[in-house]
Parts: sequence; structure tokens; C-alpha cells
Amino acid sequence: MSATVTIAGESFISDVASGDINLVSGFADTILIAYFDNLDVTQPPDVIQSVPVDILHSAPVDRSGLNGDSVAVFNALLRSDIGDFSFNWLGLYNSEHDVLIAVAYEPTQQKWKTDGQRLGNVLNKAFALKIANAGAVTGITVDVESWQVDYHATVMQALQASQISEQKSLQALEAATTAEQNSSSALQVAQTAEQNSTTAIDTANSANSAASSAEQKAAQAEQNANNAATAASNSADSASAAETAASNAATSANTAAAAASNSAASASSAADSASNAEQAATDAQTALANAPSQVGAWYAQVALGDVGSLAFAQVLASGPATMTYGETINGVLLKTANAYGSIEGPESILSGTWRCLGMTSSRGNERDERATTLFIKIGM
Repeated sequence: MSATVTIAGESFISDVASGDINLVSGFADTILIAYFDNLDVTQPPDVIQSVPVDILHSAPVDRSGLNGDSVAVFNALLRSDIGDFSFNWLGLYNSEHDVLIAVAYEPTQQKWKTDGQRLGNVLNKAFALKIANAGAVTGITVDVESWQVDYHATVMQALQASQISEQKSLQALEAATTAEQNSSSALQVAQTAEQNSTTAIDTANSANSAASSAEQKAAQAEQNANNAATAASNSADSASAAETAASNAATSANTAAAAASNSAASASSAADSASNAEQAATDAQTALANAPSQVGAWYAQVALGDVGSLAFAQVLASGPATMTYGETINGVLLKTANAYGSIEGPESILSGTWRCLGMTSSRGNERDERATTLFIKIGM
């Protein structure tokens, strides 16, 4: 049948030809069949179309071939177990990428299936697309001549045989009539011949039924093979997923082992730290036991500026207005002074942290001897 390529089909062909789309299931795998009321089949199909909602049948493309360098043919067989419906619309479809490639209109046709003694009809539908460098684009490598059959000669031979058989039947009937007129015996012979003819018809009907049954079984076998192939593909996917899961599990196990190793190292380090702390506590207790019992003896060991140093100092104006016994202050807010609060001579700013051993106060913003007292250094 002649076909019109849709806008989506043109884009699809271009993408396939340029390599932007990779085909896994073939260029076209299905011929869609539908029916539209008041469809003008004398007009070319519209190039802007989508897949109809009411699809009567999806026929798988069972054969494809090349007719020269620029024509690709896609064929689907509607077997006798398909029907009953009327149709006038066909579409060439790629299910892998959901693309309606081409559309064809035909006069309304009937498709009926085998039902009891009624034998179903068999229809063959094919799309022919004109595509530049068709073999490279579609991936088809065989010619249509390798599988297409011209049934015209066979049909004509069958028709001629039928006509000859009909002529012979008429001649036999005339002979039987003549025999009936001539004698009763001839009539009996004619009746016997008629019975034999009926038996032959019954035999022929049985043969037709057997052929139809064989065709249906062949179709079922083909479906079973497709189902087996699908199941094998799914099994392969499941095996790949299992292999990935096993690899991830091995990676997680390695990560857990590394974490356990790090935890063991951390625990060992913590144990070492605890041991060092315990040794330091022991050393401190030993030092305390060996410390001089008299304050003077201890202070004689303190160097000027070390923790434990004593200083008479005055709180600077930037420091607190008052301080009481036990409060601490940063040495940068102190400078050495005498008991009268005089700060004559070079000033000495203290450093580190100091604790007040007396009391200080001031008169408003003025500083005097009451801002001077004794401090002890308690931190560097």
C-alpha cells in the first residue's frame, strides 16, 4: 500500500539516519489497525497524526525487505484467528520510541476469524516507505524478493481447476439424468455417485478444518516462542541486577572493615591517652608530696613573671572600677605601683591572668591609691 510519512516519522527517520537514535527492536515493529467513520480514503492522509485511542488490532511486523536502494517494505499477516472487525486506517509504528512513522487509508475491509464451521479470512498488509539509503537507515539487509510471493498465478490455477470441476459435475449430472431415464439401475448408480460426492465434500471440509487448526497451533507456538524469549531476557536482567547487588554488598563490607579498623585504632589511642593521664596524675601526686612544706621555701623557687609571682599593681582606668578578693583580671589592665598609688618612673604593664588579693576602688573617673592592691599571677 502507498503510505504518507508523518511529521513525527520524518523526524524519527532523520534522527536514525544521523545516529542520534539507536534502534534495538528494529526500525518498525508493528502495524496498527483502526476504523474511522466518514474517512475519505480518496485523500492522502494528514501528516500530523497520533496513535488512535481505539486500536482494533496491533499486528507485529513479521517480515521486512528492501525493494531497491530507496524503498523499505514492512509486512504483517492477519491470520484466521483474528477478528471480527471492519477497518480503513493503518499505521506503521515503532513501539520502542513510541513513534507513528507512516499512515495509510484503505477502503473499508472486513476481517473475520474462524468460528465453528465458518473459516476465518487471512489478510496480508504491507507498508512501502521511500527512504534514501534505506538499508543503512532501517538495518534491513534482505530483498523483498526473498520472501514475497505472487499469489496471482496460484489463484488463477485454482479458479481454472474449479471451473473444470464444475463442468465435469454438470456433465456427470447430465449423464446421471440420462441413465435415470434409461433404467432404474442407472438411477441407483447416480445416487451412489452422489453419496460419494457428499463424502468427498465432507472430507474436504475436514481437511480445511485440520489446516485451520494447524495454522492456529503454529500461531500459538510462535507466541510461546516469543514469551520464552521475553522470559529469557527478563532472567538476564535479573542476573545482572543480582551481580550489581553483590558488588555493592562487597563494597559495604570493605567499608565496614575499614571503619572497624579505624575504631580499633581510635580505641588504642584513647587507651594510650588514658594511660598518659593516669601517669600524669601519679606524677602530680608525687610532686605534691615532695613539695616544700613552707610557703617561703616554695616562693623562693618562683621566678619573676611566672605563675605564682606577686605584684603590687594599680587597675588602669580602662579596667573595672572596683575589685574584691578572689576576682581575676587580665594583666594588660594592670601596671605596677607603690602602696600610695604612685606610678612614678617607668610603667610596667603586666601580662597573663592575675587574682586580686585585696580590694580596689576609685573616685568617679579618678584613680588613686585605693585602686592599688596586691595581685598574684595564676595564668600565663
